[in-house]
Amino acid sequence: MQKNYYKTLGVIQDSEDIVIKAVYRALAQRYHPDKWTGDPVEATRRMSEINEAYEVLSDQIKRKQYDQSRISNEYDESEEDFNNTETENRFGNSLDDDWCEIVKYFPNLDKIVEDLSKISKPLAQTYKVYLLENKEFAKRGTIALQFERRFLEKYFGTDDEIILFAKFLIRLALRNAAKDLNRAVNLLGSDVPSTAIISKVLRDYPEIEKIYKPAYYKKNSFKNAPQVSSITAREWMGIGIGSFLLLIIFLGYSAS
Repeated sequence: MQKNYYKTLGVIQDSEDIVIKAVYRALAQRYHPDKWTGDPVEATRRMSEINEAYEVLSDQIKRKQYDQSRISNEYDESEEDFNNTETENRFGNSLDDDWCEIVKYFPNLDKIVEDLSKISKPLAQTYKVYLLENKEFAKRGTIALQFERRFLEKYFGTDDEIILFAKFLIRLALRNAAKDLNRAVNLLGSDVPSTAIISKVLRDYPEIEKIYKPAYYKKNSFKNAPQVSSITAREWMGIGIGSFLLLIIFLGYSAS
């Protein structure tokens, strides 16, 4: 089985070079013999894995070849980490301390990271390092949405309703349903209406349907709002014009 070097570093596949380098420095610091307080054998093993991963991912040619060898649109919750103990939850003193300081200025970052972690822990970690390295804190909310969207599109396509449904399933750790949705999207492509795919998954998991519908319509309430027909709009326009003419007549009469 091919090693997952991104998983070793605790980041997502789309991570920028600056993120890969920052994570490597932090992990190397964490497992340094002078700072590691745990089992030295474990530190040596982890550092060996980290060095191997970084050797590939820090080289553009090797990374491209590696990525091409593992291209897959198949969603695997173990890869994207619902509760993966091997994924780094902390990078080391340097990045962790910096992040704690940043949160003092932007308290909502904790909530943003918590939400991203429900989608994927590596996604949340990558987001943290990206912000620390690029200093784009003013755009933290927008960047989080971009990260989340890009991650979900990798497995579930670009349809908004499918993306919303996938996010719902993953955040509640409904693993089997998420994998079925992923398989359906890969199998059927974009020609099949999203409602048909979602309905099929809900029929297969009736217990999910009971809790999904309220959340769905709440987030999409604008789609259910009654629309003004073209006839009604014209009627309102006629009323508006009539009122305007009456106002002109009244003002002319008053002036005389």
